[in-house]
Amino acid sequence: MTTSWLIDSNVLVYAFFHRTEEAGRQDPEKSLRLDSRQVMTLAVKTALPTAIAQQNLLEFLAIVTSPKRVTSPVDLRRALEACDAYLSFSTLVTPKPSTYLTFEALAKQRRGSRERLFDLYLIATAMDNDLSQICTWNTKHFQHVPDFLVKTPTELLNAFAKKSE
Repeated sequence: MTTSWLIDSNVLVYAFFHRTEEAGRQDPEKSLRLDSRQVMTLAVKTALPTAIAQQNLLEFLAIVTSPKRVTSPVDLRRALEACDAYLSFSTLVTPKPSTYLTFEALAKQRRGSRERLFDLYLIATAMDNDLSQICTWNTKHFQHVPDFLVKTPTELLNAFAKKSE
């Protein structure tokens, strides 16, 4: 069985704001959007098993609907439709009763990581759902967890291309 990749909020947001006319990679922002969209396209084609945590959907909704966080916010209805679309090809991952205890153990191991509490909780949710890999643009937020594979969308696309050769 192939293990699913947990898709982080930032990948969902960049994929959502990708525009077809941005096929070129002239600037870093376009590249982030394009590679994020390509990862999600692989997931749609079922070539890449993906999972999305409930926490990531909430973060996605908070970001894409906020005029303080994005230049072109959308209304909640449209953002919820995007969540439904993501869940049409990805597994929804939710915290389990044990997730807080997993989080607490991680937090005690990572003293001084107060600013990363939500990331630790996401990792705890993933671990309690037998996931051990995440696709994110914020790799440094997750690299400190042993036995947890962290790749950017670009790295994941490159690995997928090599595997397909």
